[in-house]
Amino acid sequence: MIPKLDSSQFTYARYNAGGWVDLGYGFADRCNINIYRENVKKYAIGYCDATSLPFRQREGKAIMFDIDDGGEWFWLHLEQWEFEKIFEEDNQ
Repeated sequence: MIPKLDSSQFTYARYNAGGWVDLGYGFADRCNINIYRENVKKYAIGYCDATSLPFRQREGKAIMFDIDDGGEWFWLHLEQWEFEKIFEEDNQ
């Protein structure tokens, strides 16, 4: 399981620093979790509850990514069901 991070790390600059295209996906790919599941697991370095974010709060989780192995981090929202489905075997 990826670690839970303090919500203060989920800044506006990091929100704008990347997106789904940086993970190799377009908007239409979000319709099928099986398409993006492995890269989310591969590059995710932490999460927090999206309701505790300093801005852009919503239900679900905020996931922090590092695709450059020590490069600039960015984060995205995932619905709760997506988070559970992607990391389900990590919770068993």
